[in-house]
Amino acid sequence: MVKSGLLFLGLLVIPASCMREPGYLSLMQEVPPKGWSRHDTLTMEMAVRDSLLLYHIDLIGRLRSVYDQDSLSVVLRVYAPNGTSFTDTLSFGVTHAYDRIWEDFRFGYCSHVCFTQKGIWRFDLWHHMNTDMLKGVFAIGLYIKREDNGKK
Repeated sequence: MVKSGLLFLGLLVIPASCMREPGYLSLMQEVPPKGWSRHDTLTMEMAVRDSLLLYHIDLIGRLRSVYDQDSLSVVLRVYAPNGTSFTDTLSFGVTHAYDRIWEDFRFGYCSHVCFTQKGIWRFDLWHHMNTDMLKGVFAIGLYIKREDNGKK
């Protein structure tokens, strides 16, 4: 269920028409400087034209130096074009480099993913931390890369 507090800030989408081999898509949203509310869902979309290709998916983002947690837990819900959904809770350890203004991260999530339906796939993310307002997350999203599949 989509919350009324949807954030549509800073969506960066590299269209599939601009992809080069092996192809990638970066879906990213900025989080307000005041923090990421437990009730705010970040929504990203991707158009799938070929339902036979395989992909690798990473969770990507940027943390401000004020992020003081040792981990980052998020819930990812994926909606297929026909409305069915899949939900997964992800938790990753965070290593801090306190001499930087921000830290970028990239956590491997899933390989050999096949988006079995053509159309628009939606990805919802919200934090699953023990706080109502998570401070220090600048941006978060998904990096989706087409796998080689042995084709040249």
